[in-house]
Amino acid sequence: TPIAAQKAPASKPAAAPKAASSLDKPFIQIGIFSVQANANRTKEMLASQGVIGTIKTGESAGKTFWRVVVGPATNASERKTLLAKVKKAGFTDAYAVTH
Repeated sequence: TPIAAQKAPASKPAAAPKAASSLDKPFIQIGIFSVQANANRTKEMLASQGVIGTIKTGESAGKTFWRVVVGPATNASERKTLLAKVKKAGFTDAYAVTH
């Protein structure tokens, strides 16, 4: 029993990094916004199409911006499907990004 208990935790952490590292660019960037309300509206529009978006805040040259991304995809096929959904929802400039 102690050997089985040792193997189970070791195998779970090994599986997690593989999923996280399977793609260099697992997220789809929808857009970058200088107005948070626009990012919020975009996230809501995605949700109405069944796509869950996330807003990530950043700063450049002292100005705050908001990025809307979806993902992460676990593999290339999932990312392709997600990108197709996003483009069908009208976000034709969307593209894959690292984070």
